Amino acid sequence: MKKLIFFLLLTIWSASLFAQTKSPKKGVAYGYHSQEDMAVLSEGISWWYNWYHQPDAGIFDTYQSLNVEFVPMTWNGGFNETALRSYLDDHPDVHYLLGFNEPNFVSQANMTPQQAAAIWPTLESIAEDYQLELVAPAVNYCDVCVDIPGTTNDNDPTAWLDAFFAECPDCKVDYIAIHWYACDVGALDWYVGLFEKYGLPIWITELACWENNPSLNTQMGYMIGALDLMEQDPRVFRYAWFSSRSNGPFNSLLENESGVLTPLGELYVNFNPVHDTTAYVPVPSRIEAENYARMQGILLQVTADVDGFANIGWTDAGDWLEYQIDASEAGTYPFKLRTAGMNAGVIEVQLDGIVVMDIPIPATGGWQNWNTLTSTIELTQGLHRLRLFVKVAGFNLNWLQIGSDEVVSINEVREERLPFRIFPQPVSDNQFTIQFEEELSEEVTLQLFNSTGERVYASQIQVDSANLQVSLPGLNGLFFLTLQMSGEIYTSKLMFHKK
Repeated sequence: MKKLIFFLLLTIWSASLFAQTKSPKKGVAYGYHSQEDMAVLSEGISWWYNWYHQPDAGIFDTYQSLNVEFVPMTWNGGFNETALRSYLDDHPDVHYLLGFNEPNFVSQANMTPQQAAAIWPTLESIAEDYQLELVAPAVNYCDVCVDIPGTTNDNDPTAWLDAFFAECPDCKVDYIAIHWYACDVGALDWYVGLFEKYGLPIWITELACWENNPSLNTQMGYMIGALDLMEQDPRVFRYAWFSSRSNGPFNSLLENESGVLTPLGELYVNFNPVHDTTAYVPVPSRIEAENYARMQGILLQVTADVDGFANIGWTDAGDWLEYQIDASEAGTYPFKLRTAGMNAGVIEVQLDGIVVMDIPIPATGGWQNWNTLTSTIELTQGLHRLRLFVKVAGFNLNWLQIGSDEVVSINEVREERLPFRIFPQPVSDNQFTIQFEEELSEEVTLQLFNSTGERVYASQIQVDSANLQVSLPGLNGLFFLTLQMSGEIYTSKLMFHKK
């Protein structure tokens, strides 16, 4: 939790860099939502499906008011065409139809490519009648697999799709659909690449970390990297987390209580890594590596460094990150990079399209053995584009800093002892009290951040007593409070529990 507190303080300035409008790509896979469930999820998702031809009973008549799109599915070859058409007659807002669910699994739709191709014209007819776009049958690596004639590699999802398209070369298919449950972002990137050969946009209709019984921290770390990849990847049209509620390892977005997000759900709903190409970071400042404006070939992972929350990983030669900065004055600035890696590398620093230096990156003996490199950079006053180009790969990057250590210092964090206490904990009626060790007579700055670093509250308050009462309605879950007083910044965890 210490790392998350560091992340919040060191990136206060960057909270606005992540767009707060929800992603059109992001969805969920689940079929038992209540109205309260969908209300909290709708803050961050744009669509969902439930492996069925119509919405969940609990939100059948209300989901449209929440600005969330439902996408029907024909789960297997025995789908109810009459019921599907009846639903589509009454819901002209439907735009897509999902094909069969894991047909290469005996335990799922259990269809050979030939069987799927034989039924596909029925889906084409429905799509034509209702002006729908068709999403291919969703595949994954299978355990007990359907036999694919002509191949011995039945568990390969591309083998099933190859056979399907061979049987159905002129069929209408507008998108590919895949599922993925490994816990490595680099592997996810590789897996998506397997399906590029079909030349169609990709829906990842089931996604989670399910390998080796992952912890909540592992699941959250994977989610950060996966969301950043999918939001930036033009190959990915949409994706859906599995699932809103699940018996899997910490992969549920909702608590058992209706309308309450889990910590993972808070992250999924609020983390929207749409990198702002219009914003400029004032320098001197420290910039977390993941807060780039533009990039090529970049993936994120959770960091084990002493500060920060995520780092850039899996770099290849030719990858790059670009940051937009605003120098307050001309001069020579200290320039620092926080790196780790098994191999030596080289970063080429470009300023406004001009190469200004190469920085050798030493091997540190481990992907999370961190080292700070110090150099200098000349800046004129005003706006600049700073690009870090990977000339020789083999390293991770946690942050870059332009200016002296005084501009952002982790020593500002006061975790060991707070000169106040907060009660009650958890906050259950939207109100809490900050009780100071002695009476104050000053203006304090109070800020509250959620678990993804988004600032949800900020206020300057004149305090003329030993107690400060605060009312913050509508919050639920874990937050981090920062209080600036007497020239110091203090941080405390604050749990809100909605009754």
